[in-house]
Amino acid sequence: MQNKLQEMFELQDTMNSTVNPEWKNLGWNFLRALRMECSELIDMVGWKWWKKQGDLDIPQIQLELVDIWHFGMSHLIIHANSGDTPCEMSELARYYSKMMAPNKILYPSSIDAIEVMIKDSFRDRFNPQTFMTICEEFHLDFDKLYEMYIAKNALNIFRQQNGYKEGIYSREWPKSNPTTDDNKILETIMEVAKQSDVDQKGGMFSYLMWQMDLSYNYQDLEDLYQLEKDEDSTSA
Repeated sequence: MQNKLQEMFELQDTMNSTVNPEWKNLGWNFLRALRMECSELIDMVGWKWWKKQGDLDIPQIQLELVDIWHFGMSHLIIHANSGDTPCEMSELARYYSKMMAPNKILYPSSIDAIEVMIKDSFRDRFNPQTFMTICEEFHLDFDKLYEMYIAKNALNIFRQQNGYKEGIYSREWPKSNPTTDDNKILETIMEVAKQSDVDQKGGMFSYLMWQMDLSYNYQDLEDLYQLEKDEDSTSA
């Protein structure tokens, strides 16, 4: 767990540095961003007793939790580096790996746990144990969180590299005939990666970046996937 946690901290630092290399010194309020994501999560979970609530969309809830994890980790990195001596990611991972075990006893329901996380954020705190307790409620254990985080981090970095901050990136692919949201394309690429037995550490991130680059810049996604199938059958 500690090695995977360290990798996620390092990737989050890379992602934030892609937006601005001086991100640790700019006073960005990651916990405010976390609160906004939490409010979206509560809506997904359902809390309106006066109307019929739809079925839970577990994959979408898990994706929302991964977004919250991005902001939570960013806050932990900032907090650890607030003193005079910078904190190594390995030390950060060693410290927080002890706090990643869920604890359902503390919270009557998932919404209660989410609200505790929001309250903590107003006190300038993010508790990984509270977060993992919420994750467990929606079938997102640490290993799956790691897997989904690697994928979403790759997409976030890809967006920045292709002009997301400047407003020129399109989340609908392909560019010539926008049809599919990039999150959905990422899901497809992830499924192919699993079938191809791409290893998680290093290899998965590189594979995702390569496939997204192909998909984003190709004129027709169906032609691209057919080309890949033809190449696979030729090499078989």
